[in-house]
Amino acid sequence: MRGRDTGRFVLIAMAAVVFGALESVLKGSGSGVRDGIGNLSAPWVILPLLAAAAGRRRILFGAAIGLLTTMTALIAFYFTNAFVLDLGAHTTLHDIGLTLNVGNLWFKAGIVSGPVMGAAGAWVTRRGRFAVAASVAGIVLAEPLAVYLAFLASNGRFAAGNGQWNSVYLGEAVVGAVAACALARGWLIRR
Repeated sequence: MRGRDTGRFVLIAMAAVVFGALESVLKGSGSGVRDGIGNLSAPWVILPLLAAAAGRRRILFGAAIGLLTTMTALIAFYFTNAFVLDLGAHTTLHDIGLTLNVGNLWFKAGIVSGPVMGAAGAWVTRRGRFAVAASVAGIVLAEPLAVYLAFLASNGRFAAGNGQWNSVYLGEAVVGAVAACALARGWLIRR
């Protein structure tokens, strides 16, 4: 690995640590809108996509960057949770063990989603900046739609946040729609 790649790995890992820690602090230990924002999935799949998009456009390299980014962010998230959440009268080391264990499902999911989104980021980068930006806007726009369709398919049994996050998903949909419109407008004007 060349020095430039090593530096890129270090910067991406540092950005993933900051992202994971900030997500944990943002989510906090309460409920409501803050909890809803902290539970959005889109940022977690956008992170490895963008990390790989900053890479060398090689699919395998992108997959490796995606895995590194996702795992690093998850470790930072659950490590920070040990200090953000009130887990009772335990030692700090015990609290860290508790939070990392709770994240077990998400670590398993990240082993799949990180490389897939990293490879997607490397692939979409070959198509230019517009394609990367359109992918990000699409992901942000798709999450609220996916949650709504899951709600409909479950006859109302699936309700993320028991409906208290509806404003969060609505806000996410608006952000995605505005980003998609801005991208389309910029793309149409340049053509």
